[in-house]
Amino acid sequence: MKSKILVIVITGLSLLALAGCGILENKAIDNEVETTVALESTEATEGSEAETTEATEGSEAGTTEAIVTTASTPENLTDEELQWFSDYFNDSQNNGFLVHQYETPEDVDLLQVFWCVDTKAEITEEEALAVTEGEGFYVDALKIPTDFIHSFITEKMGIDSETIRNQLSDSMYHEEYDAYYFQRGDSNYKSIFCIDGTKDANGFYTLFFTTYYNDGVWKVTLFKDGENYLFKSNISLSMKENAMKINEFEENKNTYAQKSSQNFLFYYKEDIGEVVCAVEINGLRTLYFRNGICYCITLSDDDNKVCPTEAYFAEIGAEVCQEFFTE
Repeated sequence: MKSKILVIVITGLSLLALAGCGILENKAIDNEVETTVALESTEATEGSEAETTEATEGSEAGTTEAIVTTASTPENLTDEELQWFSDYFNDSQNNGFLVHQYETPEDVDLLQVFWCVDTKAEITEEEALAVTEGEGFYVDALKIPTDFIHSFITEKMGIDSETIRNQLSDSMYHEEYDAYYFQRGDSNYKSIFCIDGTKDANGFYTLFFTTYYNDGVWKVTLFKDGENYLFKSNISLSMKENAMKINEFEENKNTYAQKSSQNFLFYYKEDIGEVVCAVEINGLRTLYFRNGICYCITLSDDDNKVCPTEAYFAEIGAEVCQEFFTE
């Protein structure tokens, strides 16, 4: 059965519909992130000191191996090991596992994972016309054979790809070639810099890293299975913290003073005149502030999803706050 190709174009900054934003150094937020990393490391150490049992997916598809972890104190990774993992994560075959958040392997986003992967599957001219119903591809296209999905996800995550393959739209699939296709007009690749990490005697690795986009600190968990490192989770620490702070603001929103400008409704601390939130009146954005610095921007047309803190938010927030102080 033939079906139309799904065309997807992702641009990191366009997701926020914002342009012309520079990279600023945000000391106040950076200091809080460092504290968060320290707390996360302590929690990981304390958790590993008690005997636990974790169900870890086996390297064979469709199998689950129960691994009993014994009491052990995690060992800090050396600078050489941190550099090795930085290089490993910057490999395009692995980078897609580091660019988005997931708490379990089953939560992984396959489109994000495969965006920069080289499947080594060539697309003939005849094939291109067949899967696009004669239109052809107008940007770089990726072919993902179903057998590649199976072997790749098993190798990288230790789970059966059938449990998550339904993430890929049916409109991307072409039965004649038993493969998925999509056109990628941009890249989701992020340069990774590992800044800290531990390993334990049970084969679990926890690494903290930052990216070129200055989107806060992330924590990735791996399990070493033979020569493979299986991705288990990837958590944005700033996203987690941002969600907590935004929920706290929403619960106490009515306690703040309010002021409207031409474009925004501001919530602020009346005693010190500090903005804590700015809602765009005829737009999509809601900006959240901490210590006068914007740490998160949500969009109403994206279900107001909480995002990691990015450095350029500070510049956007400063421009918005000019309306607060001048009107």
